Amino acid sequence: MAALDDLQAAMDNLQHAMSELKSPKVNTKLAGNNLSDATVKICVLGAGAFGTAMATVAARNNHEVVIYARDQAVVDSINNDHINPKYKMETFTLPSNITSTTNVAEAVAGAGLIMHALPAQKSPDFFREHKDVIPDDVIICSTAKGLYLRSKCLLSEAILGPDGLDRAQPMAFLSGVCHPS
Repeated sequence: MAALDDLQAAMDNLQHAMSELKSPKVNTKLAGNNLSDATVKICVLGAGAFGTAMATVAARNNHEVVIYARDQAVVDSINNDHINPKYKMETFTLPSNITSTTNVAEAVAGAGLIMHALPAQKSPDFFREHKDVIPDDVIICSTAKGLYLRSKCLLSEAILGPDGLDRAQPMAFLSGVCHPS
């Protein structure tokens, strides 16, 4: 469970960084600048191992968490059995305050924070496709690693530029050591 402790420390650091933001639109969404002040809806884009870990950390901190997943069978398993059947996670029971949906608009509606846990090379296209339903005043915290190869640029440039949202958006990046299994 050391990995979950590391993720908890990262969430604490993210919470501190968000409290430093000065945008009134963003601060209103974050319940007074502090994610621990109140329950906040957190959307996690991606139901892979890392997205599920991020969702678990947020849920353990008493937030309402909605995971966006492409696969209806994964959504059904998370919602009905509190288990993500992918990536050998079927023995890990998810907290009951995690739900899942295949609908991006439903996942992001009312979210105070969007955790981005999608593959880096798919991310700009995903954001471009869904930019009309992603609120422009909500922080997107990306956990994706690497450069965007198509444009040979940083992932932040690809997500915020013409390949992605094509607008200003509050963003943060959560990164760290990648431990091989």
